[in-house]
Amino acid sequence: MNAIVQSVLIFSLFCPILSTTCISAKTPAIKKKTEKATQMRVSTFLVGEIEVAPFDLPCGGTYENAMQAIDSIGEGWRLPSVEEMKLIFENKDKIGGFAANYYWTRETNGDKATHFGFVLGDITAVPKHHGKRIRLVRTK
Repeated sequence: MNAIVQSVLIFSLFCPILSTTCISAKTPAIKKKTEKATQMRVSTFLVGEIEVAPFDLPCGGTYENAMQAIDSIGEGWRLPSVEEMKLIFENKDKIGGFAANYYWTRETNGDKATHFGFVLGDITAVPKHHGKRIRLVRTK
């Protein structure tokens, strides 16, 4: 049984600022492109063996945006696999905070990457330059 357990950790957010649209009032202030945001204490969710971030990264965007953000955050955070995304989708109401939109997964093939739809649970490969939402996970 994949029970969802809430845990608390320090989660450091960084959004590679490519435009001012990455910054919103709900995210920590970011002063420079290379400066990390202040750390904040947030609750995460355990679903099976993965820890799910409680919110989407504020910048979203291209697959390259996702990779830059992951490199900046570190600490084991990554994009979920398609199988992990299915598990998250099954528990999306318990986790909360998901948009009725598409999210990047870590599966790629050349200039395409797989995204996962959070309305129907559909899976499609699209060009990496498309803009998608980003929700990170890490192995517990």
